[in-house]
Amino acid sequence: MTLDARSASISELMLSERERDILRLVAHGYSNIQISLELNLAEKTIRNQVCDIYATLGVSTRVLAVRWALRVGLASLNPSPVEQEQGH
Repeated sequence: MTLDARSASISELMLSERERDILRLVAHGYSNIQISLELNLAEKTIRNQVCDIYATLGVSTRVLAVRWALRVGLASLNPSPVEQEQGH
C-alpha cells in the first residue's frame, strides 16, 4: 500500500458516515443548498460539515476534496441518481 493510499484510508476512517454522504454529493456536483435539501439539514450545517471535511482531508477546495473521494473510491464518475432520473 502506498503512502497516499494509506493516508486516504486513514482519512476515510476519520470521516463520519454523514460526512462521507456529503462528500459523495459534493463529488456529484451538488451545491450546499442542494445537499441541504437532499439530506433535510440546514445549509449552514452543510457548509460547516464541508469545512470539517476539508480540514480532515487536509484540502482547501471542493475540487481537491472530490479528487480525494475519487482516488479512494468514495465517489465515481457515474451519473448521480438525480442525473439518471433526468436522463443525463
